[in-house]
Amino acid sequence: MISSFAKIIRLMSSDIEPAQLSLGICLGFVLGLSPAISIQALLAVVLLIILRANLSVLMLSAGLISIIAYLLDPLLLQLGSAVLSVAELNSLFSWMYNNSFWYLLRFNNTLNMGSLVISLAAFIPLFLLSNFLIKRYRVAIEKHWKSSRLFQYISQSKLLGKLTAVAERVS
Repeated sequence: MISSFAKIIRLMSSDIEPAQLSLGICLGFVLGLSPAISIQALLAVVLLIILRANLSVLMLSAGLISIIAYLLDPLLLQLGSAVLSVAELNSLFSWMYNNSFWYLLRFNNTLNMGSLVISLAAFIPLFLLSNFLIKRYRVAIEKHWKSSRLFQYISQSKLLGKLTAVAERVS
């Protein structure tokens, strides 16, 4: 736990582009919200590789969101059911169901459809918000934190080295 927190703090302070970290958060959101075996989860992994998003941030984001998604399953089921029962889309859904490619997407699963709708709706706002917050952290908070007496004391103490060594052995 300590080493994971330290890694995230190091990533936030590193030279990695904020967009790569934000993309890792967003793809982790899609991965954590999607059912385990789904096309959108596979697409998130492919985009991770192609766009070079940060894997550590993706894994942390996916883990946190999957816990929240478990609690949101009833809402996702209702949303997916509502989308699938829109009368105007019946002919489109029938065509997709009868086509092998679209059938593989499992769009007719209410949980899958609900998570897909939420993932698509939240992707860009989440990317913009996380990108803004990461940049804001780097400009404001990081400089104040590094100039604080507490940081100076912790970074110069032998205790930090020992804690880091113990945390790395444990993980």
